[in-house]
Amino acid sequence: MRIGLVLNSVPNYSETFLINKIRGLQENGHEVIVFAAGKNAILPCKLATPPPVIQSRLWQAWLLVFYLKMLFLKAPKNAIRFFQLEHQSGTPWRQNLENMYLSSHILSKELDWLHFGFGTAAIRKEHTAKAIGAKMAVSFRGSDAYVYPLSHPNCYQKMWRVVDKVHVISKGLQTQLTRLGKPGSLDSEVIYPAVDLTKIPCKTEGRWFSKPEKQRLEILTVARLHWIKGLDQTLKALSMLHAKGLTFSFTIIGAGAELERLSYLTKQYSLNDKVVFKGRCSPEQTLSYYQNADLYIQYSLQEGFGNAVLEAQASGLPCIVSDADGLQENIMDGETGWVVHRQHPEALANKIEEVLSLPHDEVSRIVQNARKRVESTFNIKIQQKAFEDFFTS
Repeated sequence: MRIGLVLNSVPNYSETFLINKIRGLQENGHEVIVFAAGKNAILPCKLATPPPVIQSRLWQAWLLVFYLKMLFLKAPKNAIRFFQLEHQSGTPWRQNLENMYLSSHILSKELDWLHFGFGTAAIRKEHTAKAIGAKMAVSFRGSDAYVYPLSHPNCYQKMWRVVDKVHVISKGLQTQLTRLGKPGSLDSEVIYPAVDLTKIPCKTEGRWFSKPEKQRLEILTVARLHWIKGLDQTLKALSMLHAKGLTFSFTIIGAGAELERLSYLTKQYSLNDKVVFKGRCSPEQTLSYYQNADLYIQYSLQEGFGNAVLEAQASGLPCIVSDADGLQENIMDGETGWVVHRQHPEALANKIEEVLSLPHDEVSRIVQNARKRVESTFNIKIQQKAFEDFFTS
């Protein structure tokens, strides 16, 4: 079976779940080709890059003519079929040609499945799969369902009419897609994210368990600097604990548009010497931070699932998360970590104090439960088998 995976860009350092997915399909005998912008630095398969989109109207018009001419020479039937499908759906002729240009690197291929790795990656390419005679699948993650539709209402209505199968990373996300108009008759399947436990060493216990009052608590969050990650709320909670005299250091791994705002809040809360913005880190660097931390916090406003929380649990870190949809499926409150109502920084501060006051044996029990649950429920082999079934059943 030939499977095409469409992404907005080549997977980066934090998207190891995509690489694991590709390798799993290849191990089961499928040929995979990735359609994405960027260079093939880490992909274990072929890469086909999309045509460029540039600011100059004159050069863009020339490129459009050139790429469409090449497409009609390579796959005229696919090109004509795409144009007809777009026309039948009411797409104006100019946008029709633009959409064909955006999909030209895919329309010349022969595939059994065309799988869009993110919901947003399928926008303006909804008819590409049918044009080449392939089935269409779409994966939805947190930003696809909770962020993008806020500024693009009804963005998936065209997709719902043509997609064959939908993959989501949590049951909460599945419910959100129904709110966004997904028909009940459309086949959707929950396949949870997974981590490769062979690459994540597990610490035996945190340094702060025995004598928290005499040590600096090392707190960690791995997240994009985006408003939906609730980092401002986390900083507010930590400012409350700082006022009570708790000694801690808070490290944030990730980059994004909110850096300036969060840096400002850090100063406002007098946490300058306690908060460190590390920016992007490699997977190896991130794993070392898990090993050196005492407590992991993911206080998101909303979350599809939270891969970083899985990595933290696998590393042996006690985790406190918000009650965002996916995080509630990731963490079992009081059994594998702790769940706190979102947008309630005082509750988060109280929960941190509560966890710090727990007996060593109780925290160890929860940390061990978390690692075991990751091993049994969120491991790579289970995920790879699920994707094999997703495309073959």
